Amino acid sequence: MRFAAVWLYATLAWCFATPAYAGDNLLANGDFEAPFKTVSDLYRSWAAWGLDVPQVAPGMTSETSNPHGGKACLRVHRPADPREWRGVLVTHPFNNAIETRDNTRYSLSFWARSDRPGPIRVAVTSYTQLKPPVVGPQVLDRQFDVGVEWRQFQLSFIAGRDCYADEARHLHFAFFPAVGMALKQDRTLWLDDVVVTAAAAATSGLVNPKSLDVPPLPLRLEPGPALDLRVLTARRLGPPNRLVGGLSISSLGRWQPAPFSKSGEYVLTPAIEEAVREMKLPLTRLYALEEDEPFGSIEAALDKTAWLLDRLSIPRETSMIELEGVHANTKLAPQAWKRAVAHARDHKLGFRHWEIGNEVYVSIWNAGGKAFSSASDYAEHVVAVSRAIKEAQPDALVGISVEPSHIQWGNAVLRDAAGHYDYVCPHLYGFPKVDEGFEATVIGNNHQRLADALRLQALIKAYNPDRDVFIYDSEWGLHTASPGAQAWQVARNADSVGTLYRAVRLLYYARENVVRGASGWTLFSAAANPGFLVVAGDKPEQRSMLSWLHRLFNDRLADELVAIEGTAPQYRDPARPADPDVPLTPAMASIAKDGSRLEVMLVNGSGTSDVPATIHLPDFAATRCDALLLHAADPNAPPLLVREQDFVRQLPVTLAAGKVTFKLPARSVAFVTFTRTGSP
Repeated sequence: MRFAAVWLYATLAWCFATPAYAGDNLLANGDFEAPFKTVSDLYRSWAAWGLDVPQVAPGMTSETSNPHGGKACLRVHRPADPREWRGVLVTHPFNNAIETRDNTRYSLSFWARSDRPGPIRVAVTSYTQLKPPVVGPQVLDRQFDVGVEWRQFQLSFIAGRDCYADEARHLHFAFFPAVGMALKQDRTLWLDDVVVTAAAAATSGLVNPKSLDVPPLPLRLEPGPALDLRVLTARRLGPPNRLVGGLSISSLGRWQPAPFSKSGEYVLTPAIEEAVREMKLPLTRLYALEEDEPFGSIEAALDKTAWLLDRLSIPRETSMIELEGVHANTKLAPQAWKRAVAHARDHKLGFRHWEIGNEVYVSIWNAGGKAFSSASDYAEHVVAVSRAIKEAQPDALVGISVEPSHIQWGNAVLRDAAGHYDYVCPHLYGFPKVDEGFEATVIGNNHQRLADALRLQALIKAYNPDRDVFIYDSEWGLHTASPGAQAWQVARNADSVGTLYRAVRLLYYARENVVRGASGWTLFSAAANPGFLVVAGDKPEQRSMLSWLHRLFNDRLADELVAIEGTAPQYRDPARPADPDVPLTPAMASIAKDGSRLEVMLVNGSGTSDVPATIHLPDFAATRCDALLLHAADPNAPPLLVREQDFVRQLPVTLAAGKVTFKLPARSVAFVTFTRTGSP
């Protein structure tokens, strides 16, 4: 699962205008010689984040008793309160501005001391534009150990290698006086002689994704007041992508007590097994098998994995197997990989998809990642492990972990390891704010992530022009958090919002082949953790909203996609005016090879409005229509269903004269099945 410091992006909404390009200090008042007593004084060159009183700068004072240089330094006091970020010093958004240029090295130097030894953080993040603000990538996030005596600290980065100037257009520097457990203590930090300089740097050779020709996502439906859909069964478009309906098993038992206990005992009951089998999962993903200690060895864990997949009726050959530590704090030597793959080969376990590392980029957010000192270190590891895997199993498919939004942990890894991976695992979670509206989350955020996937696929192709390298996403889903709660505790990620979010993504994934395969997070949970709840191991008799979605989605995909056309209400993201209007009610149609059965999947992504719907069948003589609806009347109903009829019921439809009419309720998914006379 992903650990994202989205709070930093959301809060540091600054603006910069470039000073002269020179070797001099690009920051004004970096020596803090200009005195200040109020926020207005401080804001001439710097800003304080987390102020309680707007007229003064609490905890930030000019001090002349012991500066590093000149006559003054800045004293920053942060009170002991783990819930607050008061005391964060940032370069001023309007008056102390740096605008980024590609092929330029930016170097930050500063002097610091503290009242007690311990770490501080320095973050360099960005905005792509300021009016309206558009968040850019995080460039750097570093910790420095500061003592009681003055000491100089430095960092540097290169625009064009560590960020692109057209994305990280406006740079921001933030100084955090405390990190981790130190947040619970009072801490005073003194800063002085903060200098940022710029110098020309060589080009990086990285492909800027914006330079690539990326076709837009096909939308299929034109704007209109109602859903008016024509299904053209004579125009067959090839098979739908069945491999996108998977669900990941986090581990054999190391990280949660299922499917095995921490002592290695199998704990799934027949009821739980049946709940999994009825979803007809086309694949799954297990990770960190080296950490499943009860089995004694990776080889034994692989044997158990094969046995488990057979028991749950999940194919081995399409499922992803990842061996290294869950938080990327450990890695396996190439020879250990080779032995494991050879064991799977010799014992005919049938595994083919091997994934190297899980979210190896987590060091971006200081959440782990100790196994790899840098993105280039990981790329070197990929090359060595891939060679070892292919020696043991020449037809193996090797997957890698990337963060597409990060130039080093995404772009540079793809370049440096090109030719040594067969698929890419980007973990395309949706990260909207918890208070974003229903449509903005279910429709708007989904289309942003679908566009990200298309852009990533184009970049993969640019680095692997003569090879079939694809996206095989090993984790995804809605991933919102709230104050005091982690994403797996937030019911919104799996209730009506999370279910509709996944329905939209599954529809486009299957219809447009945006990715080759996908495995949502996560198959097994406890009822007390509803955020990604599919199967509740402690309440196997109850089904969840997400389990019903996957059950119907995987069951109702027929053999071949057929063309659709018509109109649908549209959604425009008010926060992204440059984005196109997209259907509020996307649709997909597929037909059995013998033409006996036609399946239509519809989603109403409106949070409040029912939509009149008509499906025209100009070349399919339907004599029967059955429709199942996934819809909770209460938008805040919990993901785990006490009564299935509160979420799953028949949708009333009227079939006559070659068309069917009905009303598609707000926040709903419909699976409509048409059959001909004499068909099963």
